[in-house]
Amino acid sequence: MKKALWILGTAVVIALGVFLYMVGTTLFEAAEKAEEEDPSTEETKEVNFDAVMNGEAEEGNSEEEEETEEVSADMNPFGQAIVVNDIKEDHIQGYIHNMSHQKVEASEKWGFYEITDERINWLLEAVNNGDYPNGDTYRDILERWANGDFSSVVQDHNTVWSLQDGTIGKATGILSKEEEQAFIESRK
Repeated sequence: MKKALWILGTAVVIALGVFLYMVGTTLFEAAEKAEEEDPSTEETKEVNFDAVMNGEAEEGNSEEEEETEEVSADMNPFGQAIVVNDIKEDHIQGYIHNMSHQKVEASEKWGFYEITDERINWLLEAVNNGDYPNGDTYRDILERWANGDFSSVVQDHNTVWSLQDGTIGKATGILSKEEEQAFIESRK
């Protein structure tokens, strides 16, 4: 009887391990595919974090998706169909987090948006016109960045990363100018 329970328990643990491995691999592959895409409306490769998080990142686009991308580029500087007055807090977090990847050292970086004045100002407008529980935090980060002050970018990254319940990829330092440029070039 004990031997049968032990065998059953071992089989359950193995099956659970295989399942978790498959889910993790699928998410990782979706993130890699999203990074490999080269949107024609952007200078750099950028990951649609909504699609990756929802498991919707796919190769290729339907005609409807391509039309949405063209319209989206006009709506916001991140190339998504989110207008400044309708932006949700998780989008603000994602945009700030992914922009900070340009400046920080981290063991893992999923997603990237190049930092531009246009993007910073667009997000500031959203934060200043919205009511977000962490709005003061976002405003502080974005105002520093708008003034070219990235001295607290590691803390900025980790603050937003923590708000997103991050567990992997905590920032540990600031990239040198050369490392930053190499990172940007690797995303083009």
